[in-house]
Parts: sequence; C-alpha cells; structure tokens
Amino acid sequence: MPRLSPFKNILIWLVVLAGLAFALPNLLSREQLADWPTWLPHRQVPLGLDLRGGSHIVLKVSREDIVAERLQSTIDTIADALRQADIRYTGLSGSGQGLQFRLRDAMKAPAARDALKALVAPVRQGGLFGNSIQELVYEESATSDTLRLRLTDEGIDLRVSDAVAQSIEVVRRRVGEVIAVVPIIERRGGDRLSVQVPGLDEPQRLKDLLGQRGDVALKWLDSSMPAQQAVDT
Repeated sequence: MPRLSPFKNILIWLVVLAGLAFALPNLLSREQLADWPTWLPHRQVPLGLDLRGGSHIVLKVSREDIVAERLQSTIDTIADALRQADIRYTGLSGSGQGLQFRLRDAMKAPAARDALKALVAPVRQGGLFGNSIQELVYEESATSDTLRLRLTDEGIDLRVSDAVAQSIEVVRRRVGEVIAVVPIIERRGGDRLSVQVPGLDEPQRLKDLLGQRGDVALKWLDSSMPAQQAVDT
C-alpha cells in the first residue's frame, strides 16, 4: 500500500478537523452554542419537521382584502386627480372591482379622461408576447356624463403576487424576532405560503404571531385538514 507524504497526511487531517468543527454545532443545544467560542462555526443545519418536529401552517394572501384596498385607493386617487384638474363630479363610488362617477358637465369628459390617464396606463409588461398589464380600464357607459372603470383581474393577480413576495420577508422577520429558529418558507401557487418552524410544537403560537395586524393580509387555512391538502385546495 503506497504511503502518503507528510504534507498530504496533514492536509487530510485538516479537512477532517474542519468538517468536525462545522458539524459539531448540530450536536449542541442553544445554551451550549451560546458559550461556544466565537472563532468557531456556530451555524446549525436546519432540520425538517420529519426529523425535528415542529409547526406547519399554510397562509393565504386575501384577494378580497387586496381588491377592497385597491378599490378605495383608486377612488381616492381619482378624487384627487379630478380636484386638481378642477373638474366637478358627483357620485364617486365603487363596488366589487368596478367604480363610477358622474360629471356635472358632460363636456368635461375628455378632460377627465386626460386627468386619469396615468391610472389606466400599463403598469408592467408581462406574458410571452409582451402584452401590457393594466390595473384599471374604462367600461362602456349609458350616458356621456358618466365614467365607469374596472379593476382588471390581471392587475389584481399582479398585486396578489407582489403581496405574496412581500409577505415572505414579513413572515421571516416576525418569526425571527420571537423564535430563535430559521423558518422554512415556500411559495405555493399564486397566493399561498407554506411556513414550517422546526422545533416549535405550538401551532397556535405560530398562528398568533403571524396573525398580528400588518400591511399584508394573510389568513391561515383550515388546520384540521392535512397540510398538503390545504396547499392543493
């Protein structure tokens, strides 16, 4: 059997010792790791729920809340734009994804459309063929003094997708502020997040933590059904 040179022997032992140094934190408790020398590795490999146990919930971004928020925001923006353009109107209101208002002077319709042109402009290019995505479009009206608009499904889908992306960081921050565990967060579909917190055997605590009021409307799905079934629902 060929003998290794002293240099190779030293190199092999250095690799072995480095591997042990990086693996050892996984055998220590958090209290023991806190007293671990700062110059040694502290990172632990996050174990899944199947190996460590913990809590798993599926969150859903509330499309209804986003529609309601966008509708009210659009109404406020329209009111401000018409006021700045000195265009008098009445009956500005909305329901579902639609809204309407009546001009006191029908001759002001072109000016009103010009004042609102930024609202109906494309907000993003999407799709394979570069189709424009509009959040707001005009609808036909029975009279010339009434303007009707509608929040598009594509625009709402875009807002929901953005909210899901934003909520990933929100969930990670909220869990990290209270629990010394790195959560496993996965995006499922267009409006859902799967959140796993290894080592936390209190699902209600996780629900209470993520149910705090915030900018993103998150709702957990029925925990009485299996997690995968909730994701697929």
